[in-house]
Amino acid sequence: MYRTFFIIGLGTKPVTTISASLTAAQKTRLHEVADLLLSIMHTLACMRYLQQDWIQPGPHNIDAQLPLYHSLGLDPSIIYLYSILHYLSQRYVDFFQGSSFADFRTESDVRDGRKSMHDSDTAAAHMRPWMTPLSMLGNHDSVILYDAKRHVIGIFDQIWGRSSDPNLYEGWVCESELDDGSRYLFKKVEEGRKVQCEAWELKEQMKRDQEEEEEGVDVDNEAKEDEDEEDEEDEDEDEGADVEKNYWDEMESRPAPNNSAGWEWDPELVTPVYRKHGWPSDSFDGDAFQVDQVRAVARARAEDIAQRPLAAVQTAEHYVKRQQEQEASVMPPRLARLAVAATVDEEWTVRWEIWQAERHTEDLRKKLKQAQETTERLCPNKQGPGDEELLLLELKEIQINLRVGQCTTSIGECEEEVAALRAWMGGLPDGAELAKRVAQGVVDARLDAIAHLVERRQGRIDRVEKLRESSA
Repeated sequence: MYRTFFIIGLGTKPVTTISASLTAAQKTRLHEVADLLLSIMHTLACMRYLQQDWIQPGPHNIDAQLPLYHSLGLDPSIIYLYSILHYLSQRYVDFFQGSSFADFRTESDVRDGRKSMHDSDTAAAHMRPWMTPLSMLGNHDSVILYDAKRHVIGIFDQIWGRSSDPNLYEGWVCESELDDGSRYLFKKVEEGRKVQCEAWELKEQMKRDQEEEEEGVDVDNEAKEDEDEEDEEDEDEDEGADVEKNYWDEMESRPAPNNSAGWEWDPELVTPVYRKHGWPSDSFDGDAFQVDQVRAVARARAEDIAQRPLAAVQTAEHYVKRQQEQEASVMPPRLARLAVAATVDEEWTVRWEIWQAERHTEDLRKKLKQAQETTERLCPNKQGPGDEELLLLELKEIQINLRVGQCTTSIGECEEEVAALRAWMGGLPDGAELAKRVAQGVVDARLDAIAHLVERRQGRIDRVEKLRESSA
């Protein structure tokens, strides 16, 4: 009922008319959100994660998108927000907790934003007209949501269906996974510090949660929300102002969360480099940071490659030991079954199991021997490479990482594809509008990719020059 009235009432009126329908207080709040995101972008640009010229400050002319906004029943406040938000010229750039930067000038982000948790179309109605994501969901991680009616920003996890804002979990027992696959429990205390916890603490917390649920605690009671709206807004202002300080200035989060950023933004690698060059002080040397970042990544990759033979031996030894332990436990029952086998078929069924196990053990021992021989050849006396060998490996990794020709080849391939698509579109008959739109969408995506590759190639060229200058 509300949506129908909204669409008929506003039609496709320009943004100036929509702006006039909002109060000064509403616009102040919306500009506060836009300014917060711009401040974050500038912070990430200072950290050299974003390029400064990628940032496209608002306001933007979104008249062409108004029919789409109205067809989805967006509230005037959200449409106005989309016009003043600041966007990036690059697409699919990692943002926070696995999400990416959004651009609501594009149809795909607008439509995906109405089902920001990748829900089905039926569930999309849960995104209210006065709500919007401020980031796009990545691979089963978190998304930042904004409620213009309550002026509240939240960070929600898709898998767990609850808030993933670290500021809300002080004293809360959390579970995480280490690189080796093992899990550990911790909780945040003062100043964001993490303290390891015991399993009983998690059980106590789960017990309290269950008791509250059985008592019928309603955390989403709308009457209480309305009653506490002003307090929540004040809290949100404080919380929003802390986003940059807590997550980036204080290095609690690397600039790129986890999607496609790769080694160069690994927190263990970049955090010491940031500290070395003065982040977050005004004396931070971004150029020197980028040079040392390339070297740190190259050194880490070189060390990883150099240690692989030793690691392969350890892995093979682990599998042989595990197989021997398993056989020690299952062999006696097999031999007992063999001793009482009444038929030839029963006997040879057991012998087959024994033979398979022996063959598997022998195969694991062969792999262990091969790994040991490789290690002896590459790492005499079970020692990794020396400093000189590491430097050569590091140089090789730098050359691979800064391979300019690879970008040039990819640019050429994209340009050929664009030319082929345009030639195909030129042969479409009148009326083939859907095919034309689909093909044009692919062309636009390839043109975006070309622009991104050109930027990346230039960035690599600049890095090579900086490395040469620093080496000189």
